[in-house]
Amino acid sequence: MHKGIILITPANDRQDAFERIHEFLKDYDENNANAINPIWDWWVLGGRRESLFPKDTIVPIAKAKKIIKEWRKSVDEHVEEYEEMKEEKDSYWKEYYQDKIEKIKKDLLTNDSNVYLIKTEVNIISKELFSEGIMGNIGTHNITDSLLDSLIESKENPDKYYAAIVDIHY
Repeated sequence: MHKGIILITPANDRQDAFERIHEFLKDYDENNANAINPIWDWWVLGGRRESLFPKDTIVPIAKAKKIIKEWRKSVDEHVEEYEEMKEEKDSYWKEYYQDKIEKIKKDLLTNDSNVYLIKTEVNIISKELFSEGIMGNIGTHNITDSLLDSLIESKENPDKYYAAIVDIHY
Protein backbone atom coordinates (compact mmCIF):
# COMPACT_ATOMS: atom_id res chain seq x y z
CA MET A 1 0.00 0.00 0.00
CA HIS A 2 1.23 3.51 -0.81
CA LYS A 3 0.91 6.37 1.65
CA GLY A 4 2.04 9.97 1.75
CA ILE A 5 3.80 11.42 4.79
CA ILE A 6 4.91 15.01 5.28
CA LEU A 7 8.21 15.21 7.17
CA ILE A 8 9.33 18.52 8.68
CA THR A 9 13.00 18.99 9.48
CA PRO A 10 15.32 21.75 10.67
CA ALA A 11 17.80 22.56 7.91
CA ASN A 12 20.10 25.27 6.61
CA ASP A 13 18.73 25.01 3.07
CA ARG A 14 16.85 22.67 0.73
CA GLN A 15 19.89 20.41 0.14
CA ASP A 16 20.48 20.09 3.87
CA ALA A 17 16.80 19.17 4.35
CA PHE A 18 17.12 16.56 1.58
CA GLU A 19 20.14 14.96 3.29
CA ARG A 20 18.55 15.01 6.76
CA ILE A 21 15.36 13.39 5.50
CA HIS A 22 17.27 10.67 3.66
CA GLU A 23 19.32 9.96 6.79
CA PHE A 24 16.23 9.89 9.00
CA LEU A 25 14.30 7.54 6.70
CA LYS A 26 17.06 4.91 6.71
CA ASP A 27 16.00 3.87 10.21
CA TYR A 28 12.53 2.93 8.97
CA ASP A 29 13.44 1.03 5.80
CA GLU A 30 12.99 -2.77 6.00
CA ASN A 31 15.79 -3.17 3.45
CA ASN A 32 18.25 -1.68 5.96
CA ALA A 33 19.56 -4.40 8.31
CA ASN A 34 20.32 -1.70 10.91
CA ALA A 35 16.88 -0.06 10.81
CA ILE A 36 15.50 0.67 14.29
CA ASN A 37 11.82 0.47 13.33
CA PRO A 38 11.29 -1.05 9.86
CA ILE A 39 8.01 0.26 8.52
CA TRP A 40 8.23 0.29 4.74
CA ASP A 41 9.97 -1.53 1.94
CA TRP A 42 10.19 1.40 -0.46
CA TRP A 43 10.01 5.18 -0.34
CA VAL A 44 10.70 8.16 -2.55
CA LEU A 45 10.45 11.92 -2.21
CA GLY A 46 7.32 13.05 -4.02
CA GLY A 47 6.27 9.96 -5.93
CA ARG A 48 2.52 9.77 -6.28
CA ARG A 49 2.19 12.92 -4.18
CA GLU A 50 4.74 15.13 -5.90
CA SER A 51 2.07 17.65 -6.95
CA LEU A 52 1.07 18.25 -3.33
CA PHE A 53 3.54 21.10 -2.88
CA PRO A 54 3.93 23.78 -5.51
CA LYS A 55 6.87 23.09 -7.86
CA ASP A 56 8.96 20.89 -5.53
CA THR A 57 8.93 17.96 -3.09
CA ILE A 58 10.88 19.89 -0.41
CA VAL A 59 9.78 23.43 0.43
CA PRO A 60 10.25 25.97 3.21
CA ILE A 61 7.61 25.16 5.82
CA ALA A 62 5.65 28.38 5.19
CA LYS A 63 4.81 27.13 1.68
CA ALA A 64 3.40 23.90 3.13
CA LYS A 65 1.40 25.38 6.01
CA LYS A 66 -2.05 24.84 4.50
CA ILE A 67 -1.51 21.18 3.59
CA ILE A 68 0.20 20.47 6.94
CA LYS A 69 -2.90 21.78 8.72
CA GLU A 70 -5.12 19.58 6.56
CA TRP A 71 -3.05 16.40 7.02
CA ARG A 72 -1.91 16.57 10.66
CA LYS A 73 -3.21 14.29 13.39
CA SER A 74 -2.21 14.50 17.05
CA VAL A 75 -1.12 11.52 19.11
CA ASP A 76 -4.52 11.59 20.85
CA GLU A 77 -6.35 11.53 17.51
CA HIS A 78 -4.31 8.52 16.37
CA VAL A 79 -4.93 6.69 19.67
CA GLU A 80 -8.67 7.38 19.55
CA GLU A 81 -8.85 6.01 16.01
CA TYR A 82 -6.95 2.82 16.97
CA GLU A 83 -9.05 2.29 20.10
CA GLU A 84 -12.22 2.35 18.00
CA MET A 85 -10.75 -0.12 15.49
CA LYS A 86 -9.51 -2.41 18.27
CA GLU A 87 -12.98 -2.75 19.82
CA GLU A 88 -14.46 -4.33 16.70
CA LYS A 89 -11.77 -6.98 16.11
CA ASP A 90 -10.73 -10.45 17.20
CA SER A 91 -7.73 -11.05 19.47
CA TYR A 92 -5.15 -10.91 16.64
CA TRP A 93 -6.35 -7.50 15.51
CA LYS A 94 -6.75 -6.23 19.06
CA GLU A 95 -3.08 -7.03 19.65
CA TYR A 96 -2.16 -5.41 16.30
CA TYR A 97 -3.93 -2.16 17.18
CA GLN A 98 -2.60 -2.21 20.74
CA ASP A 99 0.93 -2.33 19.30
CA LYS A 100 0.07 0.68 17.11
CA ILE A 101 -1.29 2.51 20.16
CA GLU A 102 1.90 1.86 22.13
CA LYS A 103 4.11 3.14 19.29
CA ILE A 104 2.03 6.24 18.66
CA LYS A 105 1.88 7.07 22.41
CA LYS A 106 5.69 7.12 22.30
CA ASP A 107 5.25 9.62 19.43
CA LEU A 108 7.10 7.34 17.00
CA LEU A 109 6.90 7.59 13.25
CA THR A 110 4.63 4.83 11.93
CA ASN A 111 3.10 3.87 8.60
CA ASP A 112 -0.04 5.67 9.80
CA SER A 113 1.73 8.98 10.36
CA ASN A 114 0.53 11.90 8.26
CA VAL A 115 2.77 14.77 9.39
CA TYR A 116 5.87 14.30 11.53
CA LEU A 117 8.32 16.88 12.85
CA ILE A 118 11.88 15.55 13.13
CA LYS A 119 13.18 17.37 16.21
CA THR A 120 16.74 16.13 16.38
CA GLU A 121 19.61 17.61 14.43
CA VAL A 122 20.98 14.12 13.83
CA ASN A 123 19.13 10.85 14.16
CA ILE A 124 21.18 9.27 16.94
CA ILE A 125 18.79 6.62 18.17
CA SER A 126 19.96 3.03 18.35
CA LYS A 127 18.11 -0.28 18.09
CA GLU A 128 18.83 -0.93 21.77
CA LEU A 129 17.30 2.35 22.90
CA PHE A 130 14.34 1.79 20.62
CA SER A 131 13.64 -1.73 21.89
CA GLU A 132 13.90 -0.53 25.50
CA GLY A 133 11.43 2.26 24.82
CA ILE A 134 14.01 4.96 25.54
CA MET A 135 13.34 7.24 22.64
CA GLY A 136 14.40 10.63 23.77
CA ASN A 137 12.79 13.42 21.86
CA ILE A 138 13.32 12.54 18.19
CA GLY A 139 10.06 13.85 16.80
CA THR A 140 6.36 14.51 17.21
CA HIS A 141 2.95 14.21 15.55
CA ASN A 142 1.59 17.04 17.71
CA ILE A 143 1.87 19.90 15.21
CA THR A 144 -0.31 22.53 16.88
CA ASP A 145 -1.09 25.90 15.30
CA SER A 146 1.25 27.65 17.73
CA LEU A 147 4.11 25.19 17.03
CA LEU A 148 3.61 25.51 13.28
CA ASP A 149 3.55 29.32 13.52
CA SER A 150 6.70 29.36 15.66
CA LEU A 151 8.52 27.20 13.10
CA ILE A 152 7.44 29.50 10.29
CA GLU A 153 8.03 32.82 12.05
CA SER A 154 11.61 32.27 13.16
CA LYS A 155 13.13 35.76 13.15
CA GLU A 156 16.71 34.48 12.87
CA ASN A 157 16.03 32.32 9.81
CA PRO A 158 12.52 32.23 8.34
CA ASP A 159 13.44 29.22 6.17
CA LYS A 160 15.01 27.21 9.01
CA TYR A 161 12.41 24.42 8.68
CA TYR A 162 11.54 22.54 5.53
CA ALA A 163 8.68 20.19 4.70
CA ALA A 164 9.04 17.22 2.37
CA ILE A 165 6.36 14.98 0.90
CA VAL A 166 7.38 11.33 0.98
CA ASP A 167 5.60 8.47 -0.78
CA ILE A 168 6.07 5.21 1.14
CA HIS A 169 5.07 1.64 0.38
CA TYR A 170 4.42 -0.84 3.18
